[in-house]
Amino acid sequence: MIDIKLYTVQGLIPVKKDAHGGNQLGWKTIYGQMNNTTFEYTSNHEQASLGDFNFQIPNCTVIYQAKQKENIVKIAQKTKSKSSQDPKYVELKADEDHPNDFCSLTNTIDERSKQPKEVGRALLCNMHSARGVSALSRGIEHSNYRGIVTILILLVLISNCRFIYKQFSSKGEALKEGVVLLLTHQGSFITIESVLWFLYANHWFVLCPAVSYLLEKFLGPRASIPRAIFFCLVVLNLLYVLVFPIYYLQVYPTNAFAGMFYLMFSCIWFFKFWSYHHIWHDVRYHLIKANKFEDVGESKVDQIKTQKTHRRKVSISKEKLGDHLFLPGNLVDEIYLYPGNVTVGDVWMFCLIPTLCFQLEYPYYKKRNILGFIVRLLQCFFFIAVWITILSEVSLPITVDTVESFRKEDYWETVYYFFSLSAPNTYAWLIQFYLGFHCYLNAFAELTGFSDKNFYDDWWNSVTLDEYWRKWNLPMHYWLTRHIYFPIKRRKIGRGMAMGIVFAFSAFFHEYIIAGVTGRITGLGFNGMMCQLPIILIQDKYKKYITPEVGNAFFWIFFCIIGQPGGIVTFYYIMTS
Repeated sequence: MIDIKLYTVQGLIPVKKDAHGGNQLGWKTIYGQMNNTTFEYTSNHEQASLGDFNFQIPNCTVIYQAKQKENIVKIAQKTKSKSSQDPKYVELKADEDHPNDFCSLTNTIDERSKQPKEVGRALLCNMHSARGVSALSRGIEHSNYRGIVTILILLVLISNCRFIYKQFSSKGEALKEGVVLLLTHQGSFITIESVLWFLYANHWFVLCPAVSYLLEKFLGPRASIPRAIFFCLVVLNLLYVLVFPIYYLQVYPTNAFAGMFYLMFSCIWFFKFWSYHHIWHDVRYHLIKANKFEDVGESKVDQIKTQKTHRRKVSISKEKLGDHLFLPGNLVDEIYLYPGNVTVGDVWMFCLIPTLCFQLEYPYYKKRNILGFIVRLLQCFFFIAVWITILSEVSLPITVDTVESFRKEDYWETVYYFFSLSAPNTYAWLIQFYLGFHCYLNAFAELTGFSDKNFYDDWWNSVTLDEYWRKWNLPMHYWLTRHIYFPIKRRKIGRGMAMGIVFAFSAFFHEYIIAGVTGRITGLGFNGMMCQLPIILIQDKYKKYITPEVGNAFFWIFFCIIGQPGGIVTFYYIMTS
């Protein structure tokens, strides 16, 4: 039987000590395991984790040292008295960060090296031979609390499932709005009329990419087109993506869930093609920059061709282009090919790739996973149904009760319902996160073979709000950093002001979705985002005084117990006033 436990101790082994590179004995952290009666060890933690050990001491036993070395033991190979070979051995002592491992290792070797009749004799079995630390002590490393977290999650789920069932059975109605209602006109089943309405409502999904491609392919490269006119055409194309969905929802009202998804996709398209135009603008910038270094004597012919066609082209050789631009070779190739590398295929692939940032090259898998795409898509439909059910059948009735008790000036009842809203709302929020950032984005990553699936980081461990917003939505964070924050910083604007502009930009789109769905500007989305900015600045100033535990607790309280329920209740109160 192989003991898979990895022991961390201090071993007296050869280490480089002197300036001449000579090896001397020194104490160094080693990692070992017991394989039957063989002690295997190495000083490389990664190797040890993989079960790869450099040294072995077979048939080993523990030799306790003299009084002056009572905290040190020798792990030595047992040999016959007439053997001519020197036994292998290593001296060990406890590691400060893992004191319990030393005691556990020596006891294990003791048990395995003794004769069966001597195993476990009370006199020889020293249970306390080293300094130890309790597993729940503060500051201990490598403690695993998975079991405690599991039982806490189960208790919370059982408790809240009972509450949700009670709320659903007493006040909830059957869920009447299905996927058909989300996709068709006025809830009718799929008919010719509903298909026509669907195409009309979503024509900008095709129109915006087509117009963006035509602008960049045929107008962008032309030097004869004034930059102001080209810029206005790009802006009009992007604004149409934002304005038409608002117009459609006001003229043809639909349910709130469908409207929210509709406007979210309009924002996604806006961000995508902002990035698309920004990248090709940068290509033209480097193109013009390179042509300023043109050697007229060597490239007169190319210059004449450029003037005749009125198109922006590289009028120097590829080698000189790379020397002037100081860019990676693959980007030099792309700039040299412009505008021939503006293709329809790249535009439509960019529409499907789960990212907001356009690039000239993306990392791809060699093979697409269609089965994985289907599985993720089915997960999307399932979690959409669960998400809508929780919001409409549980959260909404509690919100109504909260507002009604507040209007009756029954404030104790208001507080009770307010905190009751935090549990189902948190479930809905976590489901929304899993649905959007894990199921949906991974589905299209599998479909397109897009290999960068890092769509979110461990935001649940966030200590500050700034950390949360950097980890929660990586595609959006990358987009804001690349297309808003860095351009602002290039104009020598301070970090605080730049962050304020980024937050204001993000706050506008939160308000855009809420106002578009409700047909009313409440300011909740905008103000809810902007009020976080001073909190972030305060946390950033005093972050050295905030422990990870306190910061993370504040984050969860701010978002799930007070923030989101407060926003929902306030929004409902305003809308029903």
